[in-house]
Amino acid sequence: MLPSEFELDPRSLDNHSFGESWCDLPEGSVVQIPGDGGARQAFLPCHYEPGYQYPLVVWMQSAAGDDLVRWMPEISDRNFIGVSANGPRGMRVLFGQSPWPQERTNFPAALSAIDSAIDAAAAEFSIHPDRIFIAGAADAAALALTAGLIHPRRFAGVIAVDPGPAPLMSLLREFRRLQGRRAFVATQSLRPTRSLEELVDLLVTAGVDVARFATADVARELNGWLLTTACGAAVVR
Repeated sequence: MLPSEFELDPRSLDNHSFGESWCDLPEGSVVQIPGDGGARQAFLPCHYEPGYQYPLVVWMQSAAGDDLVRWMPEISDRNFIGVSANGPRGMRVLFGQSPWPQERTNFPAALSAIDSAIDAAAAEFSIHPDRIFIAGAADAAALALTAGLIHPRRFAGVIAVDPGPAPLMSLLREFRRLQGRRAFVATQSLRPTRSLEELVDLLVTAGVDVARFATADVARELNGWLLTTACGAAVVR
């Protein structure tokens, strides 16, 4: 069952500084944490251990606005911390309108939102700096993929679930820098679109280590990929 009934933990927005007050969570919980631009959602695994540096999954929120709540509990309730990156149009937008404008001129705003989300999570929780993943689904997926691959920060991997048409020219401009990067590209349809196949072919040609899946159980495959990638993660410089 999708965790649409998740409620925010009542301790949200307190100043924990990855303190022990988070440690008694009996199950994974959605919480709110402070940050630049206001509060944002985070997902904290059950039995959080502040002495352990967790992998972090940054979810670029789609038009649905519930990506972190929808995906993190399905992937794992104990292995990863998640945080939302909110688009410049806000987290709640009109149905069908992406919070992330796709024009290249708005790309710096997307990169800034990613950095802000990482900084907010790192200020509140114990995060492994070399095990940070960028993720997006639906209308946010292609942008997450592009931002994660060419962002000045270096990430352990990039996740795109059901991406639409990607800004291929942005990827082509950075073609030589993509070698050795890691990407998880999946569709919940058993028949990938031609545009998705072309995107994967481009990434493979550029030397990106692509794990691709066409499956109804994306969360299970993503959990395995994250565990494998995080355990052997070495940030590409």
